[in-house]
Amino acid sequence: MCTKVPYKTEKDANTAKNTVKRCARTAKDDIPRRSYFCKVCKQWHLTKMLKFDNEDAKRAHKKSFKK
Repeated sequence: MCTKVPYKTEKDANTAKNTVKRCARTAKDDIPRRSYFCKVCKQWHLTKMLKFDNEDAKRAHKKSFKK
């Protein structure tokens, strides 16, 4: 199971992303840049990464799962 915050739809995830952007105090805050569909838990998550096609991103994502 994922340890990240799940969203049932892409629209819900993007609404949350936009809310975080509006509430961020500084540019240094961890502001999510996009939403993505997780094939493992079948729900949407937010990420501050622009792309999810490199091996480092894939490894980081795999570490976010509980054993």
